[in-house]
Amino acid sequence: MPILSDIGTAAIVWAFARKSSAKTGALFVSAAYLFCPAVIINSAVWGQADSFCALLLLWTALLLWRNHTPAAALVYGLGVLSKPQMLIFAPMLIFWVIRRRDWKNLILGPVIALAAILVLSAPFIRDWDFTKLIDLYTGTMDYYAYYTINAYNIWALFGLNWAALPESSVWLQFGVPLAVLLSGILMLKAKRKEALFACPAVLMFTVYIFCVKMHERYLYPVLLSLLLTYVFTKDRRFLVSFAGTSFFHFSERRLCALPQQRLH
Repeated sequence: MPILSDIGTAAIVWAFARKSSAKTGALFVSAAYLFCPAVIINSAVWGQADSFCALLLLWTALLLWRNHTPAAALVYGLGVLSKPQMLIFAPMLIFWVIRRRDWKNLILGPVIALAAILVLSAPFIRDWDFTKLIDLYTGTMDYYAYYTINAYNIWALFGLNWAALPESSVWLQFGVPLAVLLSGILMLKAKRKEALFACPAVLMFTVYIFCVKMHERYLYPVLLSLLLTYVFTKDRRFLVSFAGTSFFHFSERRLCALPQQRLH
């Protein structure tokens, strides 16, 4: 599934790049993602599901871009059901709807996303007790009770990689409101609507750098966000950012292969 998701993502990137650039340029962009060392090590070597969620995030963004907000909410609900970390990207949908002043979908969108989660999870819920979903999600988010798990952010700078968190650590997640604030400024103040594709990078970068309980693979969606922003803006700074992020993300993944005692 991860490898197929990467192939599907690269094909979609190629299709959109082909509309605004030469054939060789579109192939280069899609190959840059498909053969990115960070992508390969995450999917082919580690077998993580991040690539599937990245594909759903891409699908959601493109549906928003084409003003199919209800369909985007449906796909996003599937993404949240696949991986709780997809909740980080909720501000992208909310601020896009506010930017377009589409007040109807500001209410309808969350309803559709929630309905998708409930309907698709219903066959696996015993006695229709959907509160177990909340327990599952909170349990997943509490699973890594460490400042950072090989994510080289501000906490790693203080030597807190794999250091246990205190019992009350909610206040340490100040990166979440900061990410919402920065994404809101980007989406509502940017003159170009291509800010939509840069929004996931702003959200995930901010959360990754400042929040605790971060794993290095959480940076994965940033790669696609930067590359997709380049496809729609043709601003080479995003391509350079993609290359730099790919290198550092790949380096982190390589460090994770070292014996655990060397990471403490």
